[in-house]
Amino acid sequence: MDSLTSKKGALSLYATCTRTYVGEVLDLYKMASGNHYGSVKTANMVEELKYLSVKVYLPLMVVCTSLAFH
Repeated sequence: MDSLTSKKGALSLYATCTRTYVGEVLDLYKMASGNHYGSVKTANMVEELKYLSVKVYLPLMVVCTSLAFH
């Protein structure tokens, strides 16, 4: 993913091959001076971020991929 527009408190969908989750952005961190990290309110590009803190809720759906054909 190259672009991102996210801010603290925003709700986002996160998907894997088998599940879809709702996540709430708790905090965004960028590299500051030296080896320190700073919290930021918004980010426009994934490359800007060093860490992303997300609260993930239970999956919205579970997809069963094993089907039996006769």
